[in-house]
Amino acid sequence: MDIVAHPWSEGARFAQRGQIETWRFERIPERYLRELVDAAAYHGKAIELNRKALATADDPAFNRYLCMLVDAGVPVTVGSDAHAMDRIDVIDPLNALLQDAGFTPDCLWR
Repeated sequence: MDIVAHPWSEGARFAQRGQIETWRFERIPERYLRELVDAAAYHGKAIELNRKALATADDPAFNRYLCMLVDAGVPVTVGSDAHAMDRIDVIDPLNALLQDAGFTPDCLWR
């Protein structure tokens, strides 16, 4: 396996089910984020960002996580979790989000 499939994206589901009041990326301890980033870098794995990442695009904690990925040289992938062709349309906004965070085309997993 080359990709860690959309880690952390299930938090919104807890809020939808009423298990937590609201989902915010800051609920994830930074040490967990660091551990994931370090493990991905060490093992040469890419991190997938799916369409749910767009809902947290303005979250400062999420943006710090993206910076951790860039700084560690961990490649990312988008669109690899599209379960149907009609979900491919989120690639452009996800790519724009990554570009704003400092990712370059060579940071994308292929």
